[in-house]
Amino acid sequence: MVPAENIYTDAAISGASLMRPALERMMEAVEKKQLDVVVIEDGSRLSRDIADSASLFKRLQYRNVELRGVADGINSSERSSKLTFTVKSLLSEVYIDDLRDKTLRGLEGRALAGFSTGGLPIGYASEPVVDPYKRVVGHRILVDPEGKAVVERIFHMYGGGLSHRAIAALLNQEAVPPPRANSRHRRKGWVASTIREILRNDCYIGSWSFKEKVWSKVPGTNIRRYRKRPEHDFSAREN
Repeated sequence: MVPAENIYTDAAISGASLMRPALERMMEAVEKKQLDVVVIEDGSRLSRDIADSASLFKRLQYRNVELRGVADGINSSERSSKLTFTVKSLLSEVYIDDLRDKTLRGLEGRALAGFSTGGLPIGYASEPVVDPYKRVVGHRILVDPEGKAVVERIFHMYGGGLSHRAIAALLNQEAVPPPRANSRHRRKGWVASTIREILRNDCYIGSWSFKEKVWSKVPGTNIRRYRKRPEHDFSAREN
């Protein structure tokens, strides 16, 4: 029986990042020479990034900690293990890239059909659209009255001369829920950058775009940054 403190699980956290609490605790135990063997389901459970996988593999080897994969047969005590592990790590990374491309194509189809692709800005909501067989074929974008009132007020305050920071401070003072208030990634309250993004968002003048931004993770972290795509590369529609 493996002691509970030696079971490391990062549920619902991307394997494309090293910023995972359980993984960090496991590697800390490795550095302290508290572990002799690390057993994983397969290489993708360690990381889905080939560079991060290679780094972790080297750290385990340096500390003479054996790595075993139950499903893929990885055994770092074998001479061929480095080649096997590297190939499987590459396949894991390619799988993520392929899944990302397929997901993007599916979302683009929804956008061109006039449906929501998720992540609607404040002031909008969505409802499912079903076909004659009661299957959901997309989500129609609707105006959310509560959010609409907040957005209109922000535009009114900005037009009256208030700065982004002043508007955010006033909304926080009045305890107005910010966008995605219940998200675990959401910072508390309103900030100036949120106000700025609302004021710059073309959806409030009826112009929707998709693939305008491409998001990428900072290597080794769960921090995401975006850059704008060339204008000819994203889809747009007028409502």
